[in-house]
Amino acid sequence: MTIKRIDISDLKELYLSGAVILDTRNSQEFSDQFIKNSLSIADGIVPNGLKSMLELDQKIVLLHHLNHNIDLAIKKLEKYEFSNVSHCQYSDWIEVEQLNLSYDVIISITTEELVLEKKFGTPHVIDMRTLNEFEANHFKDAEHLSFNTLVSHNENIPAKDIYYLYDSDGYRSLSLISYLRRAGLHNLYHVFGGYKQLVIEGAELESSLDGTKPVNN
Repeated sequence: MTIKRIDISDLKELYLSGAVILDTRNSQEFSDQFIKNSLSIADGIVPNGLKSMLELDQKIVLLHHLNHNIDLAIKKLEKYEFSNVSHCQYSDWIEVEQLNLSYDVIISITTEELVLEKKFGTPHVIDMRTLNEFEANHFKDAEHLSFNTLVSHNENIPAKDIYYLYDSDGYRSLSLISYLRRAGLHNLYHVFGGYKQLVIEGAELESSLDGTKPVNN
């Protein structure tokens, strides 16, 4: 697969013609502001399951800082057999802002904030890791919905409630939330660091293998 480099001045035209932008910035930067309908591949990590999000002939633009190595992202896209990929680099995000496109934000919270939400309320929490991982240990009272289920049956997610979504480390969950925003779901909040950070935080966990016995208190 040949990856064509495009100038930042050409990005607007491609975007308006229907290209999907894969944004390689970190989770915090992406959450704070991104081009509307972009997908997050934080730190250049292309999520497993991207093939279920996009058609293989979809026009794709890898948007990255000039110092950001995108070799692994390109290899993953090649593996998935995407056929219409280009990349665009910038030296400062302000160059992207000056294109005057439509921009969006994703509300992200820390695991500490989620623990406080749990202490004083009953937040709706979705664990999107594998079923085996979920059953072994998960945030107390979290619901399990797999990546594929969330992609293919997202119409079943009620729009009136806020849902906190976490995965293992925060990468796939942010990618998925950015994808679901394209489908009109704006009530999914991202949890920085995912399950790994919940463990570090000392959050109350439980297992589904032994009668949902609490693990941390």
